[in-house]
Amino acid sequence: MQVDLQELEPCKVALSIQIPPEQVAKTLDTVFSQFVKQASVPGFRRGKAPRKLAERYIDGDTVRQVAMDRLLNEAYRQALDEKGLDPFADPEVELGDYTEGEALSFTATVPLRPRVVVGDYKGIELKRVLVPITDADVDRELERLVQSSAHYHDSEEEAQEGDRVLANVRITVDGEAVEDGSAQNAWLIVGNNFAEFDAQLTGIKPGETREFSFFYPENYSVEERAGKEAQASVEAQRVQRRHEPDLDDEFAASLGVTTLAELRERIREDFQQQAERQADDYLEAEMIEKVVERSTVHFPQSMVDEEVAESMRRLMTNLENRKLTLEDYLAGTKKDLATLEAEFAEEGRKRVGNTLVLNAIGAEQKFTVTEEDVENEIVRRAQRIGTEPDIMRRIMEKQEELSSLRNSIFIQKILDYLKSVSVIQEGS
Repeated sequence: MQVDLQELEPCKVALSIQIPPEQVAKTLDTVFSQFVKQASVPGFRRGKAPRKLAERYIDGDTVRQVAMDRLLNEAYRQALDEKGLDPFADPEVELGDYTEGEALSFTATVPLRPRVVVGDYKGIELKRVLVPITDADVDRELERLVQSSAHYHDSEEEAQEGDRVLANVRITVDGEAVEDGSAQNAWLIVGNNFAEFDAQLTGIKPGETREFSFFYPENYSVEERAGKEAQASVEAQRVQRRHEPDLDDEFAASLGVTTLAELRERIREDFQQQAERQADDYLEAEMIEKVVERSTVHFPQSMVDEEVAESMRRLMTNLENRKLTLEDYLAGTKKDLATLEAEFAEEGRKRVGNTLVLNAIGAEQKFTVTEEDVENEIVRRAQRIGTEPDIMRRIMEKQEELSSLRNSIFIQKILDYLKSVSVIQEGS
């Protein structure tokens, strides 16, 4: 058997394989004999009919197909052994033209396992940037909490900006109803609509109906309505006024602390923890980038393809949960499918490269994940959400997340090690 090897990419080769005619003939004869033994011929027990007679009851195309599959599989395995190749996935096989009595030729394009040469990663200079938490940050969060804790009370007064109105709404354009703008028992926030619409909504009282016209903006997202005049009918049922709680100890108590001062301190501590995590995240991202830049890493395209497929799967699941289609998403992001897949491929290529280099360092340093490591992380996560460790473990087992947990622990060990051998300057 003749085997020629051509390197197409660092992790992909083409094997041109030629099987001698005598080997092809021998395999065809062997397969045919096996079919004869299984042939059912009237007047004879299975496999006992003379070969010449049994030939009439055997599909020659099926025999050839089975023989060809066997020849290709055996020749491919032999070629791998001969060239010392370790394939990463199944090959792409292209069969050449075959004439009976001649050699059988085919080409197998073989993806090879990733190759990683880790560069010198010790002594990398990094800066850990910590965002300072100011009083203004705390004040903004307090304001957000107040806003989110606001509640509405029914009012018999005229609606004003910030009030909400429960109404039956009907909108038409050119005499046709606008389905996505018409509704029964819809809550309208005064000040959150088109200016002309809000002008008519202001001052409305419960039980009052107003009919008016307004214009859609020229840059309205629905092109067929952009700049057009619309007719509206609004039948107000209820008007509710928004009330914000006072920022005092009573408000703090509603959030689980005793005083407003304690609430401010808790917010500051939470923000500080977030800032610390963000600083570590940016540091680790920069560190990984520099380590990968110093390394040489090659991997087959199939690994990127798997990343793209997984990204698409996650996107589709998210869209389905939001009752959206891929077409909706592409229209909203102003992308076509090819652009989206190219972006996923670029992200996937980076993830694969990063993972391979980190795993190579983990193997080099002989890092392992013990059951104690897993249990400690489960305890930590349980404490973070206020539950018991055994409950957290059962949840993770049920959702099949323990493997992912072990992997994240393994990667974190590698990152901690890399930080320990880097030169890190603290900054803000």
